[in-house]
Amino acid sequence: MSAHQFYKYFVFFAFALMGALTFSDFEGKVQVILDDDGNDFYLVPIDLLDHIRNKRATNISSGGNSNGDYVRISTDLHKTADYNLQGGAFGNTDANRQSISGGQLDLSHIPSDSKLSGILTTKGVYLDGNLNGNNFQLTGSGFAEKNDFNKVESGGRVTLTHTPSESNVNFALKNVPGSGTVQQTGGTYNFFKTADGRGTIGLTGNYNVNRGGGGGTRSCNALLHGKYSF
Repeated sequence: MSAHQFYKYFVFFAFALMGALTFSDFEGKVQVILDDDGNDFYLVPIDLLDHIRNKRATNISSGGNSNGDYVRISTDLHKTADYNLQGGAFGNTDANRQSISGGQLDLSHIPSDSKLSGILTTKGVYLDGNLNGNNFQLTGSGFAEKNDFNKVESGGRVTLTHTPSESNVNFALKNVPGSGTVQQTGGTYNFFKTADGRGTIGLTGNYNVNRGGGGGTRSCNALLHGKYSF
């Protein structure tokens, strides 16, 4: 993305933000005063700033460094006491000055802190989410994107965690055209947890299969493990 394109993104999103506001938001609330030298000063009440920020919960940000530039905007599309649907758009450049743009939808269940996200970009499609229950958490992700050879790579991962014991089981799959499919299955079973919740002892293991050329390869391992967080 060139500097000119980046500027156009910024201007477009800035006007989109301004479009969420009306003249009535400002009428009768902003005061103009003059000092002894004839300079104008605009007094904006703090509650007006809160009103503007919360009217549609719209956020806009931009920045950059040696690794690239970015501009993002997000807004609440529909919000209730239990659910919040947000939409957003973004444009950015990476360290190689390659531009990526796209949109994002996020659906959140506020009481359980669960969330499902979908992202569509000029490079691929991405899904991510977590579902929280009383004693379990289910997380998952998936993607399909073009690699540097213009081939579509795809894959996904699902993890189910028993939150009280921190035990979990997971499954992952990734396909790379020309290299085959890699399958990973693993898990951890913690049979002991300290009273303060900082330490666990258990078994962990995984089984990996690479279904590439030459018949593929397989590997597996199992370990007794322990940890304590200070």
